Amino acid sequence: MSGGGPVRGVAGSGVGQRLFADWAGQVHVVEDRGFRLAEPLFAEEEAAIVRAVPLRRREFIAGRTAARRALAGLDIAPCPIPVAADRAPCWPGGVVGSISHSPALVLAAVAREREISALGVDAEVVARLEPEIIAAVCTEEDRRFLAGGRGRLAGIGPLLVFSAKEAFYKAFYPLHRRFLDHDAVAIRFFAAPGGETGSFRVIAREPGLRASGFADRVAGRWALAGDHVYAAAVVPGPG
Repeated sequence: MSGGGPVRGVAGSGVGQRLFADWAGQVHVVEDRGFRLAEPLFAEEEAAIVRAVPLRRREFIAGRTAARRALAGLDIAPCPIPVAADRAPCWPGGVVGSISHSPALVLAAVAREREISALGVDAEVVARLEPEIIAAVCTEEDRRFLAGGRGRLAGIGPLLVFSAKEAFYKAFYPLHRRFLDHDAVAIRFFAAPGGETGSFRVIAREPGLRASGFADRVAGRWALAGDHVYAAAVVPGPG
C-alpha cells in the first residue's frame, strides 16, 4: 500500500454534520471545503485514477481522505476504499457510506449497516439549471410543487430537487444495484423556521419502486448554506 496515514480532525463548515443531526452517533460525516484533505492513497485506489486529470485526482484524494476520517468515527483503521466496476465506492464490510464532490468541496458520510440500512449524501454549487436539465430532472409533479414555493427555496428549487434525488439514488443503488431515471420519484420539501433547512419526502412513481416500499422508508434532509445546497437520504436500520 502507499497510504493510510493517521486520522486527524474534521475540515469544513459542519453543514454536513447538521444534515445528519437526527442520527448523531450513528452517522459520521467529514466535510472538506477547498480539498484541503490530501493523505496518500492506497495502491488499490491509485489504480482507479491513474489516467485522471489533475482536478479529478485532487477531488478523489480529498474524498477518500474524508471517507477514511469518517470511518475513524466507527473505530475503523485506515483502509482502502476501492472503486467497483460500476464506479461505486467499495466500503468495508458492515458499513454503508456515500461520498459527494462539487468543484469546491467533498463530503463523506458513513454508518454501521446494523444501525443505518442505507444512506446517500449530495452537495451542489448553487447555480440556475438550464431549462432542458430542469425538464429532465423535475417531473410534472415536482414542477407543480415548486410553483408554489417562496423565497430562496423557490429560486433554487430545481437544483434542490436534483440534489435530493441524487442523495436518494445513492442510498438506493448499493442495495438494489439498478439505476433509476430522475422521473422514478418526485420530491416534497418541508422547510424549518428560517426557510434554509428542512426535510423532504420521496414519492415513488416507478411501479417497481413503489411496490418495494423503499422510498417510504427514506428520511430526507436538506440545507442551503452559502454557495451550496445539501441533501441527505437515510434509511434507519431495523433497530
